[in-house]
Amino acid sequence: MSQGPKTPASGSTQLWGGRFEKGPAREFYEFNRSFGFDRRLLAFDIQGSLAHAKVLVDAGILSSAELAAVDAALVRLLAETTADPSLLENPEIEDVHSFIEGYLTRELGDLGKKIHSGRSRNDQVATALRLWLANESQLARADLNALLGALLKLAEDHPETIIPGYTHLQRAQPILWSHWCLAYAE
Repeated sequence: MSQGPKTPASGSTQLWGGRFEKGPAREFYEFNRSFGFDRRLLAFDIQGSLAHAKVLVDAGILSSAELAAVDAALVRLLAETTADPSLLENPEIEDVHSFIEGYLTRELGDLGKKIHSGRSRNDQVATALRLWLANESQLARADLNALLGALLKLAEDHPETIIPGYTHLQRAQPILWSHWCLAYAE
């Protein structure tokens, strides 16, 4: 398999370019580049890759020693990027998936490419995105529970405080602050 085309600025090869003689126009490359968004998927893509590597051992594609090397490299990548987020600031990185594969290939040679055996890029994207969304949902749920707790505490702390109730932006009738808080909690 031939190396992909050079990117307009850096000369690095792209995973998608095996049949092309030259890279896309810089504007098209920048339009397609998703690393600004999908770098937040890094930990989840690594999590999916770690699980996939274990499946590759079961399928006989990776040995136990290769699995250990891949696992160590993926854990190291996560630790390095967590310790130094500026590693994720390279404007030539196309997406999180090529970033990970590039790292594995630099660290492990051809073994780094074996991690993609048996799964497509679309599988990798769907898995990482789903893991990220599950995590974000848990974070949002925690924030929502904190908000509900604060509203309930306000209602409990001020059970008889009276405020104006509004109808169509006009003051209508007196209501209890605690009821107003509980209405938003509900």
